[in-house]
Amino acid sequence: MSKKIRVRISWNKRKPLEMAGIAHGVASAMDGNKDFDKPTIDPKDIETAATRVETAWANRKNGAIGKDELINSSNDLDDKLHTEATYVDGVANGDETLIHSAGYSSTSNSTARVAKPTVSLSVSLTPMKGGMMKAKIVGAKGARGYCFVLVEDTAFNYTIQNGVISVPTGSTANAYIIYSTKGGVSFSGLTPLKNVSVAAIVFNSAGDSGFSPVATSSTIA
Repeated sequence: MSKKIRVRISWNKRKPLEMAGIAHGVASAMDGNKDFDKPTIDPKDIETAATRVETAWANRKNGAIGKDELINSSNDLDDKLHTEATYVDGVANGDETLIHSAGYSSTSNSTARVAKPTVSLSVSLTPMKGGMMKAKIVGAKGARGYCFVLVEDTAFNYTIQNGVISVPTGSTANAYIIYSTKGGVSFSGLTPLKNVSVAAIVFNSAGDSGFSPVATSSTIA
């Protein structure tokens, strides 16, 4: 039975400077990372803990107090990295690329499989002046890419098969399609005072989620 890819514990608290270097990378990768928007440890706290270790290392020869501070700061940083790694594992669910995007190394991926992404909620829509509509997907898990489809003044009856969007036969509706690596996009050039229907698809290396529930709104002048 294959093992799921997980964060690899690639640091050693007995090598404080190497551990601090890894921690700086994790803090930088996690800060503002939309895939990990509710970290257990604030990335800024990891950054501060890494700097504390580096300072303690520089002062390690300052008697017993210096030695104690190096031990205490190293233990603190080690705990923070392990705690954050547990959070990353939970979100990534075996997705090696997602683990790497958090600044961590991963275990072997020789036989592990990535699960298809899922989306459970409809797109959040915000009408804007000038024929614009902001769309944001919520409730998506395991996504590495997104596709938003908007149609004007007609029922949303598009489908997707094997990653290909199927346009209804004989459809004359104005349709707008945006692919993005982000979970939010802005449609522009829309007709003012029109009803619109929007749905989204999320992708990763294992495939697509299918369309989300359809959201509706109206453009403004």
